[in-house]
Amino acid sequence: MTTKAEVKRFLQPMLAACPELVLVGRTAVLPPVRHYLRCIYIRSGRRSEFCWPTGIVAPLYVPVAFLNDGINVRLARPGGGLWRVREPESAIQFAKIGSSFVEQVRAIDSPHAYLERQRTELTPHPIREKFLELPHRLFSGEFERVRELLQEPDWITFLQWRPALENIGLWDSLHKPGSSLSSDETKRLARWFHERERESLAAEEIGHLWEDTPMPLDTV
Repeated sequence: MTTKAEVKRFLQPMLAACPELVLVGRTAVLPPVRHYLRCIYIRSGRRSEFCWPTGIVAPLYVPVAFLNDGINVRLARPGGGLWRVREPESAIQFAKIGSSFVEQVRAIDSPHAYLERQRTELTPHPIREKFLELPHRLFSGEFERVRELLQEPDWITFLQWRPALENIGLWDSLHKPGSSLSSDETKRLARWFHERERESLAAEEIGHLWEDTPMPLDTV
């Protein structure tokens, strides 16, 4: 298994090219961390001399178990194959590819930017797209669009989002045509998303990089 020390050495050229990146274990994180984790995670190959970098953008306000599909981009070595973590030439070559990914995701700091990028990464699939759109419309306070999405919910929504929304007493207000969320209900939904963000920050051990920023629901 590739060690953290080897990962650190492998990433040195990229960290030099993008000095704002912060290394947390096997993950190079792009600050500021507000509602999205933008990072490059170094997975170990089956043999210790190889590694498999993945570019990731993850919304902190969505429970990890609910993501299913997200922005996970394999940062492949030109010509195919895994990267050799102990080769200086490999590290220099990866620095260019990793830096390019960082620049591509730098502007992803809102639900709309996230959804736009996500659509370019996923194979088109109407049900999947609808399911993936739901949490970001909720987070943005776009309740009319949420109600449209819930009129013909897919099975994943029923298994995951319906129980979650019922648990905080908001399923009927969001699902029934003609209904609307009260001010107290909107605040309840905002608190739920804030709690999910805190859980994600703790799980990823990136609380020290977080910038406390109001979410759209805080101003609805």
